[in-house]
Amino acid sequence: MNQFLASARDTVHTQLWPLPDFGVALAAVLGVLPARVDFYWGQTLPSWMSAVIFDGDLGAARTLLDAIASSLITVTSLTFSLTVATLQLASSLSSPRLLRTFTSNCR
Repeated sequence: MNQFLASARDTVHTQLWPLPDFGVALAAVLGVLPARVDFYWGQTLPSWMSAVIFDGDLGAARTLLDAIASSLITVTSLTFSLTVATLQLASSLSSPRLLRTFTSNCR
């Protein structure tokens, strides 16, 4: 059992995808949460909480979410592309073991 856990931990630490996958799953859960809060407590929220929550119409909310989503997609794809290109260049110049060493040091 300890060997399995050690192997799983090593796989998570050396792979490039587990942390982004966890982030996507967390974002999906946190994305559904406000809709559920609005559905159950929509008109019965306290006044102080209504002032904190976004107070725009549907068009303003769509525009805001479009801007946030497009900027996040741009930043994520740029970061991932630069990381992969850098690791590929480094591993081709030095040795393929450098990639495993680099990803294991990024804990």
